[in-house]
Amino acid sequence: MELIGHVGVNSGRMMLCDPCYIESHWNQESEFAHDASDQECPANTDFSYRGACETTLTKVQAGILGNGIGAVCSTGFGVGQYPVYVEYAEKNGWNRRVKRLVIEFIGDDAEEADDIETCEECGDEMYGFHNGRVCPGCEQEDDEDE
Repeated sequence: MELIGHVGVNSGRMMLCDPCYIESHWNQESEFAHDASDQECPANTDFSYRGACETTLTKVQAGILGNGIGAVCSTGFGVGQYPVYVEYAEKNGWNRRVKRLVIEFIGDDAEEADDIETCEECGDEMYGFHNGRVCPGCEQEDDEDE
């Protein structure tokens, strides 16, 4: 498996879909309405943010949206940057092709906990990516460029 980069998550869930469906099938009008954590199956599986939330808040923490348009799952610990790996294979003279894509939400390495940054103000875990981190408790910002 080859590390190809990291993907940022801010909602605590990851969705996989063909990008051609986003503009034509994404339901902007569907709003997240309730906690589905006690359900085996989500009440709403439409291809929307609400469908993604309700699907990942069930006991299964994952599912299919929009009758197969996308797949969604919880990211284990929520907000952060997660490594993305690709495995390649050669198949019947087609040269190198992507065999498998893996996003690692929870690593096996116990030292990963050392990478967690805590807020100096209140001690909560900082979250964010790209241009810095922010504390959810006191909204203290920590710019990575400094």
